[in-house]
Amino acid sequence: MPFQETNPELEKLIATSLASGLTQSEIAELFKKQNITPNSLSIIEKNIKRMKEKHNANTLFHLAVILRKKGII
Repeated sequence: MPFQETNPELEKLIATSLASGLTQSEIAELFKKQNITPNSLSIIEKNIKRMKEKHNANTLFHLAVILRKKGII
């Protein structure tokens, strides 16, 4: 199944948060506190799934390595 495109700004915010060690739930809470939308846990999870598909990553760690190599984070 082809991936759906994610919002590049949201993708970078999520990736940076993951690289900082935040969990998906913590990212959702952080986004809510900072009035960043969308900010639901479901949206965060879906965006991470799309990011993994887009970058052919098998795990969150693998995704972080790929994003770091590409200079996204």
